[in-house]
Amino acid sequence: MVQVLLMFEGSAVVCNGGSWCGRAHEDCACFIVEDMIVYDSCICFRNCGLSHFDYDNEANFVVVDDEVEESSTSSKEEDGDMCCCVGENEIRCRRFNMASLSTPFKTMLYGGFVESQREKINFSRNGFSLAVMRAAEIFSRTKRLDQFEPNLVLELLSLANRFCCEDMKSACDAYLAYLVCDLENAVLLIEYRLEVNAYLLVATCLQVFLRELSSSMHCSGVMKLLCSPEIVMEEEMRSNTTVMLLERLVERAAEGWEKQLAFHRLGVFMLDRKEYKDAQHWFEAAVEAGHVYSSEPSEMSMQFLTLDPNYMMFYGNMHGGHLVELLCPVDKQGSQADCWMQLYERWSSVDDIGSLAVVHQMLANDPGKSLLRFRQSLLLLRLNSQKAAMRSLWLARNHSTSDHERLLYEGWILYGTGHREEALAKDEESISIQRSFEAYLLKAYALADSVLDSESSKYVIHLLEEALRCPSDGLRKGQALNNLGSVYVDCDKLDLAADYYMNALNIKHTRAHQGLACVYHLKNHRKAAYDEITKLVDKAQNNASAYEKRSEYCDRNMAKSDLSMATQLDPLRTYPYRYRAAVLMDDHKEAEGIAELTRAIDFKPDLQFLYLRAAFQDSMSDYVSTLRDCDAALCLDPNHVETTKLCKKAWERVNEQK
Repeated sequence: MVQVLLMFEGSAVVCNGGSWCGRAHEDCACFIVEDMIVYDSCICFRNCGLSHFDYDNEANFVVVDDEVEESSTSSKEEDGDMCCCVGENEIRCRRFNMASLSTPFKTMLYGGFVESQREKINFSRNGFSLAVMRAAEIFSRTKRLDQFEPNLVLELLSLANRFCCEDMKSACDAYLAYLVCDLENAVLLIEYRLEVNAYLLVATCLQVFLRELSSSMHCSGVMKLLCSPEIVMEEEMRSNTTVMLLERLVERAAEGWEKQLAFHRLGVFMLDRKEYKDAQHWFEAAVEAGHVYSSEPSEMSMQFLTLDPNYMMFYGNMHGGHLVELLCPVDKQGSQADCWMQLYERWSSVDDIGSLAVVHQMLANDPGKSLLRFRQSLLLLRLNSQKAAMRSLWLARNHSTSDHERLLYEGWILYGTGHREEALAKDEESISIQRSFEAYLLKAYALADSVLDSESSKYVIHLLEEALRCPSDGLRKGQALNNLGSVYVDCDKLDLAADYYMNALNIKHTRAHQGLACVYHLKNHRKAAYDEITKLVDKAQNNASAYEKRSEYCDRNMAKSDLSMATQLDPLRTYPYRYRAAVLMDDHKEAEGIAELTRAIDFKPDLQFLYLRAAFQDSMSDYVSTLRDCDAALCLDPNHVETTKLCKKAWERVNEQK
């Protein structure tokens, strides 16, 4: 039940249930507790035996039996017919405008209180400054906030929350949410405004925390908030507070893609709470709005990503491990050696899902094997399942049987979460105990992330060669050989690159066909490049990516055919939509090009896609649509320079047309 507390000239008035009436003759119940007058649901004096209210010399509410003493009114100025007093200062107001701010204000100014007959009303005891009362008066007339400083709007939001001024509260909420542009002010604003339930502002701040997650995890203010009762994570992700925030996102969603994303998020969240009917409702709403992911069995997608064999699915009727077996049929082998052969075969055929199923079977036979957990994490990363991959890495770390192995996996975890220097430190410590293939490979990856000059490239090559000197299997050595080829391509040593790609292919690292095709292409051997990438298409089990790559080595018509096949095999790959849109725009088929981009945006509201569609619409002089997509793109990245420029240009064109 909502409870509203108002203080006028020192007395407190509480309304239970948030239901106020503006006339003294309506039925209700009220009673007095010391100097606090409590009204239950609505206000009436007659039925509770109290005739009228007045103020004593201390300017407090008191009960009197005689008639209400009418206050004297001074001559009214042209700009108002009442005064709001804060200390010795007065602000001229229009009674009608102030009453329009909320039902409590309307009740006070036009209802049964003596304030309805007074010209001057004292707000000193409510704790608000003169400036915020003046701001409230201005808002009551203009309904605008753009002339106020952010700190004043923060205080105005508190006033709006206290006095149930819903329109003013919503305006303040939206205004402050628009100002959230970086981690620092997100922390400040969310700490200050959680208490007044400014949901849009809180949700915007949370989006900043997620967008800058690597920085957020190092910010003590963010971590304190995320672990607080108001905003919760991990064990408390199913809280009602989170439901409230997601529901507010649904309410605020205006564009089609916003609705799709909001519906889908609520569906996933309700599924996690095991509220299956609600989850089904939101998934169906997302599908109706055009969200592709929601049309798939969401439980299946979630188990399959976590790979927890004990997870019960389909209303508790099936173990997750059994579902994996059904989805990825693998003949059970008599030994781990047979499983390794199966894994080698599937890895070589670029069958990541099949490889994952084999690893799952191997873990069933040997659940404490850290190496298998590590391989599982690599496959999950290839399938863009970062969270599940991190979980597997942690399990690998926890099942480590030696210090150097534990340090190695901790290094991979740090590297995977963006802590490059810390990862290198762990890796060096691991190597100091025992040299290993994965330790040198991790070090090479971490150093290759930075801009490589000739000297650093030589060092990365040295690290990869050191990795190859350590014991490992063909699966991982093929990856190291492939990486060496890539480094030599970057150094423009194409013959050496080709040698390493061929060595990788000799141990069935099939992805090296892609690198070798690149070498041929750089040598201007176009036919050889096309033939080489075709080998990848022929060998790959799940070859949507291979078709996509081959489109780079052929003419336009063949590229369109390959990209159509890629979309048919995997409708959620985004590059084919962008390519087809660009071709259609070149052919002056603007509407078809925009439609192609819209298909991708429907399932992935990506910044670049939104910017590109906005640019297409700008070229068609559809400036309203341009502004709409620019606004959506800037919600994802308020500092995106190209989108900001395009948005400014579109506004100028719109103003010119007025």
